[in-house]
Amino acid sequence: MAPGDQTLPLNGAVNDQNGARPSVRENRSLRVNAGYCSSAGRRSENQDYVGFCCEGTNSLIGHALAIADGVSFGSGGRIAAELAVRSFIDAHQNSNPTAGLTRTSARALASFNTWLHSVSASDERLRHAATTFTALALQGRDAHVIHVGDTRAYLLHDEQLTRLTTDHTIQQPEREHILLRAVGLEPILRMDHCAPCSCGAGLRLKTQPRLSKLR
Repeated sequence: MAPGDQTLPLNGAVNDQNGARPSVRENRSLRVNAGYCSSAGRRSENQDYVGFCCEGTNSLIGHALAIADGVSFGSGGRIAAELAVRSFIDAHQNSNPTAGLTRTSARALASFNTWLHSVSASDERLRHAATTFTALALQGRDAHVIHVGDTRAYLLHDEQLTRLTTDHTIQQPEREHILLRAVGLEPILRMDHCAPCSCGAGLRLKTQPRLSKLR
């Protein structure tokens, strides 16, 4: 490169005016690839709902992904699943980073739980409706996992899957399909918040096949 030439090298290095060797700028951006696939399985109706917000470059807000699997004796489970995911995503998008994104989003989900538990006892359309819920909140390169029910979060790294969540079900033979905790199942929501992990690898959310999972 000729003296005085200010053209940047292809590797993004910056030339030092004193002739020192160039240093490479480190790229700390995070690329998010999100997709989903859902099937009714053995049930007559698919009550899954998936939502994600991976647009924009605001590192303070980050990204959010959530999945819910509705539970009911009618169509109310699908409604509960959608409202739970939408409540979480909306709260994440509109949250104040200084207040704690994960805390704000989880608080919104807890408020929705209180409403659903009350309405499901009186509204025929939501009779006995509840939903599992698992979400990822990505901030920088850290992934926060919020979880209730038996929808699972996995970490894929070096071609190995590691489960990050614990199923909230009865741990007995032939009864592992029965939920102990879910959104709308109890007046006070009991959620798990997994410690942050690096999201440089792949993170996957997965519902569990079942026919009914009310306690």
